[in-house]
Amino acid sequence: KEYSLLEYLMLNTGRAERRPEVGWVFSDLYLTDEEGKVTGRWSERLHYFRRQLRGQIFGELLMGNFIPVHAVMVRRACLNEVGGFDETLPNQEDHDLWLRLSRRFLVEYLDVPLGYYRRGPKSMSTDRMAMAVVAFKIMERLEREFPAEVQAKGDAWRRLKAKREAEMLIQA
Repeated sequence: KEYSLLEYLMLNTGRAERRPEVGWVFSDLYLTDEEGKVTGRWSERLHYFRRQLRGQIFGELLMGNFIPVHAVMVRRACLNEVGGFDETLPNQEDHDLWLRLSRRFLVEYLDVPLGYYRRGPKSMSTDRMAMAVVAFKIMERLEREFPAEVQAKGDAWRRLKAKREAEMLIQA
């Protein structure tokens, strides 16, 4: 079923209103090609079945962003508490915000595609070098601010950081 913007807002708002301890909500999306043809779901592409999607997901987000920016609703009070997007970041400002939100607030996931994500050859995410540089910067900040959580990720964190370094070298 496809949902209108009004239905999307009602579903997300209703979910949040029933659980006041939840600070933000995100949903699945349809993936489309450049012509707008649906090619799958975001949850399939990013293997949601392997991930923790509800509750306290900070540890999950430490290993990378899997939440698209246009699939999220945040309570204003929560956003005010953690601050908005870091405008000094040229990309991945959404991941930075999700990390700050997930550190303080529980999240709820709607397993329903409530929007569309179109990706083309000129999408920001196709600039691998720019994405790797910012991801590495975020990882270094996380190591400073949350050393215990990062250390708990062990070899998985070290492999991810090595991968980011390699991406920067390959692209340079």
